[in-house]
Amino acid sequence: MAEGEPGPCGAPGPCGAPGPCGALGQPGPCGALGQPGPCGAHAGRPLELFCEDCGRCVCALCPALGAHRGHRACLLPQAVRRAQELMSVCLKNLEERKEEEDGNRRSIEQAVKDVKAHADMMKRQLSEKMAELQLLLREEESLAKNFIDEKTQQALGTHDQHLRFCQEQLAAVETFTHRIRHIRQDSDPIRLLEVVLYGLFLPLTLTVLNFSKMQQVCLWLLTADARSPTWEYDSIHPRLKLSDDRLEVSCSWRRIFYPCSPQRFDKLWQVLSRDAFLSGSHYWEVDLLRAGAGWWIGAAYPTIARKGDSEACRLGWNRASWCLKKFDFEYWAFHKGERIPIVIEDDPDCIGIFLDYEAGILSFYNVSDGMAHLHTFCCKFTEPVYPALRLWEGSIRTCKLT
Repeated sequence: MAEGEPGPCGAPGPCGAPGPCGALGQPGPCGALGQPGPCGAHAGRPLELFCEDCGRCVCALCPALGAHRGHRACLLPQAVRRAQELMSVCLKNLEERKEEEDGNRRSIEQAVKDVKAHADMMKRQLSEKMAELQLLLREEESLAKNFIDEKTQQALGTHDQHLRFCQEQLAAVETFTHRIRHIRQDSDPIRLLEVVLYGLFLPLTLTVLNFSKMQQVCLWLLTADARSPTWEYDSIHPRLKLSDDRLEVSCSWRRIFYPCSPQRFDKLWQVLSRDAFLSGSHYWEVDLLRAGAGWWIGAAYPTIARKGDSEACRLGWNRASWCLKKFDFEYWAFHKGERIPIVIEDDPDCIGIFLDYEAGILSFYNVSDGMAHLHTFCCKFTEPVYPALRLWEGSIRTCKLT
């Protein structure tokens, strides 16, 4: 049967509009919705059956005499009940499908949340690992830098030792050279011959590479200008006292009465020598065996300030004084307040001081065992130079060389 063509009962085919027999649920002739109308094929006959093959509501005669002859038919209420059951099953299936799809949606949403949470956790773990690696790298960098600094300091310390050794050799050679030139200009031929012949001096000058022998010669040459300066009562601080020969200065726990003098140090435990050097070369030694933990030895102009404890009065803290200082186990050279550290392996028991006024040299030597150069000040002297010292405890004695 073609689409749109009427069937045997005069109604359209399955794809057409409802025919005269009427469809279930379609308004009948009376116009009431859901009430079966009269059969179109058999006038006046109510629609009581449902043709299962055509899907139409028909009267009781249609399956027997009409166009629906031989078709399967059932009572209209039974067909309605079966349709309702079918719709119930369909709704149930739809609800189950809805619940299933809703569960799938929730699962997918939970999976999305899990993926995001896992990604965040991985990012956190990555950040923590990177922070740990950065910390380890910084520690390794710090250790490497410390190792480099340590090795650098060791190398610099070795170079400093070599440099100090070279400076000591240079200072000894300069002193040696200066003394030779000074002796060479001596107008006394007898003294000149004694110096040259003493201790095979000329052979030693030809073998200056033997540094220890040259040190011995230098020490002997310095003692040629030996002095034994004594200390002055007029400048000594009242907490210092002099020995009878004025060679030893020692600390006193009680204040000593000295006559008032504008030259006396009234705050700092210092003293100047009675002897002033205006020209020439001079060498003296001081014994430090009982000097205690702190001392200052050197030289000063007579214009150094005496009253108070300002820098103008302190030995080595102004232009009018030079000194070598020890406190505890540290040594420094001081002039005009500038401090130069000095490395001394063993504490010296005796220090020699050499002054060459015209050359502008004031040198310090450790003469406890041989002769080791400690420091040299180079300047142009413009005033008389006085040996000077300052004590913290104990005593210092000028060695008697003459």
